[in-house]
Amino acid sequence: MGLALVVGVYCLYSSFGIAGYFLWGHHGYHGATYMLRALMTLRFHLFTPATANGFITPPVASYYFHHPMGYHHVLDLPMLIFGNHEWVARGVAAAGGLFTLWALWVLARRWWSREAALLAVAVYVGLPILCSFSVLSDPMLPAMACSIAVADAFLRFMRDPRDRRALVAACAFTALGGFLMWEAYFQAVFHSLHLFGWAIAMRQRRERPFRAWLRWTLAVGVTAAVMMGFHLGYTWTHQFGSDFVSSFEQRHNAAFSWVVERHKQWLTILYGKFLVGIGLAWLAAFIARAATGRARLRDHAVLIFFQINVLYIFLFAEGSSVHLYRVFWFSSFFALAVTDLVWDVHALGRWALRARPSLSRVLAPALTGLAIAGYFAVETPHAYANLIESREMMGTHGLPGYNADYTKQLFAIEVAKRTGPEDWLIIHENLPRRVEFAYYADRNTLNIQTLSQVAALQKQHPKSVVLMSADPSPADLKVFLDLLRHHPAIRFDGYLLIDLRSTKPGLHEYAFTPQPMTAAWRFFHSHKYPPMTPTLRNNPYAQCVHALAEVPPPADVGAPIDPPPGREDLGTCWFDAEVLAGHKAATDRYLEALRRRATKRDVAVGDLAHVVALRQNGRAGVDVWMRLDKLPPGGLPPDAVERWRLEPIAVKDDKPAPASTGVRPSAPKAPAAPPLPPKLEGVVSPTGQWAMTTRHPGYLTVENVQWNVPPGRYRLRWEIGRPAPPPPRPGILPPGTLAPPRGSRGRVGPPLLPTGASPLPGRLTQVTAPSGRSAAPIVGPPAPVKGSPLQVTPTPLAPGTRIGPPPPPLPPPPPLASADLGEILIP
Repeated sequence: MGLALVVGVYCLYSSFGIAGYFLWGHHGYHGATYMLRALMTLRFHLFTPATANGFITPPVASYYFHHPMGYHHVLDLPMLIFGNHEWVARGVAAAGGLFTLWALWVLARRWWSREAALLAVAVYVGLPILCSFSVLSDPMLPAMACSIAVADAFLRFMRDPRDRRALVAACAFTALGGFLMWEAYFQAVFHSLHLFGWAIAMRQRRERPFRAWLRWTLAVGVTAAVMMGFHLGYTWTHQFGSDFVSSFEQRHNAAFSWVVERHKQWLTILYGKFLVGIGLAWLAAFIARAATGRARLRDHAVLIFFQINVLYIFLFAEGSSVHLYRVFWFSSFFALAVTDLVWDVHALGRWALRARPSLSRVLAPALTGLAIAGYFAVETPHAYANLIESREMMGTHGLPGYNADYTKQLFAIEVAKRTGPEDWLIIHENLPRRVEFAYYADRNTLNIQTLSQVAALQKQHPKSVVLMSADPSPADLKVFLDLLRHHPAIRFDGYLLIDLRSTKPGLHEYAFTPQPMTAAWRFFHSHKYPPMTPTLRNNPYAQCVHALAEVPPPADVGAPIDPPPGREDLGTCWFDAEVLAGHKAATDRYLEALRRRATKRDVAVGDLAHVVALRQNGRAGVDVWMRLDKLPPGGLPPDAVERWRLEPIAVKDDKPAPASTGVRPSAPKAPAAPPLPPKLEGVVSPTGQWAMTTRHPGYLTVENVQWNVPPGRYRLRWEIGRPAPPPPRPGILPPGTLAPPRGSRGRVGPPLLPTGASPLPGRLTQVTAPSGRSAAPIVGPPAPVKGSPLQVTPTPLAPGTRIGPPPPPLPPPPPLASADLGEILIP
């Protein structure tokens, strides 16, 4: 009854969040990774783990040999029966925990008692690390079950070396564990060493136990060697040997202090200081028993799991320091240590009250029950907190600023709904993603760095879509707008899908809208992340895109959004959409509203544009609305930039201004210094994408110019033009340099060569005097100077290299347009 209750508690909290999405974090990464590997096995009948998606044979680069290759095959049959669902991955993981609880029950019942076995299982179920990772799609739980079964078989063999069943069980579970995780091989080594030490101790008693040691080592050692040899041989035949070695070196190398610090953090988060203290107490008691010759056979069942995890940390110091769940092998150590110490508390109570048996039968159990209750009173709140936080942060404990990337995975789901197995995804690098995205999108994928690569890929794969961030870079903007002139697009929050399969342009914009959470959703999916439904919206982003691409919006997206009162800075895209639609009355009303709220207006910017309105935002800066009147001949150059210049008139604070502003303060009420070079460049509109250089005549843009300068009066200027040319490189020879004549002992003679460009290739020789001062360079091979202390260093000299003074700097190109926007008073 007690065992059923404990297992029921485990199944209950393992069902919490079992059907939730694979979001960013350990749970999401592992679940998506192993499900994709199983999916590739079912689709292409692969034995090798391949972390890939889509419907073409996975490339060799997706093969993974850094861990044993068996766990994803555990998912094959459940996925084939139940389908491709998140709860399948988590359910298989939780089932591995049931296997572990069974193995722990058998071990503790055989070597302690039935009551102790129940306590061990209850402690294990209540461990904070198990509450965090009982549904982690990872081989650690079934591998732990194999490890516990091998430990039980080893104790049986130690008790009776003629027990062949124990030897067979050890070999079987070692092979299965080696197919899942590396710890099986560590355990095989430790068991052999323990048995060898036991054999030496028994030999001193004139017994002959070396046959038992040899039998165990040959059977279990050969089993482990065959499994390890299979993995290494399979890795080598697939030409991943160097990758395997480099992976080990990367995971092994780490600073000792960093490793200690991280594992202290992991042990505190996943076990708690109280439980770590119990483990240390057991180790101290064991050392005392071993030193006095009173060590017990079952002590090995506790110690082995501590040894395995310590060796893992030593071999994979960097890997275990990064992945907090790699302290998992301490779980059996702590559970059995608590059980063993409670057993000792009970035995100590019985011994202390041995003179009064009736009192002993009452007080000893009471003392034991008090110790058990105290333990669970301390650990249960910690375990519950880990359970809740692990479902919120996908098992990524101890990470400040955690972001689940919920909408990004929802975007991948929407992509899968709108594409088929024959389609290709062309994914821009401005859409960073992990394996969770690949799991949900699950289509053939191509990666690009710029949108200019799309044309060539579209010819190869006509059925393709482009996935990218909805904020293209300036370098991609031209191609981006060209794609939207010819293809439809869908925006989901900050992510964009451009459908190259269609030639009917138009942008639809959706926002993921939270829906009410039912009780079933809160328990089986998530108590934190609500169900989301994509809702069609008509936001300023779509208006900007249609205006810039000069494509009328689709008829089903509704009328443009009127900017809210007092937020005209949000209305430029609305204005441009109205211009595109030819609604002059609406645009005139908008401009008049701007003029009424502005502090300055109607400033001409040459023939190129004019400032419609300017409004100061306290100390923060100004909002400037500018309307492009016409383009210069040939249009705006692609490298055109907007420059903002803030020139001081009278500065109240004599402290130097920050260097980034380019503002040089002068004395109060003093005349301004000459105009300073512009420092605020690349200012864009509130939409975050569309600078004025991308606009067309008639369209409006709003620029938000910000600064951090002392209070005072300044003059604000604006211009648009080309970037300033780089300064010329100085000549190699400064004018008037003298060189020592050949054969001299440091005397300075006339210049060797006139200034100008070198007519012939040669070698530029730098002559250094003993004091370290450089003499003149010499063109041509240096002549030997007998007895001269000068050091001669020849360097190549290309034809046309200037050896005289630098040319004068080129004047900056004149601006295409500029304007004095008047004085700004900064309080």
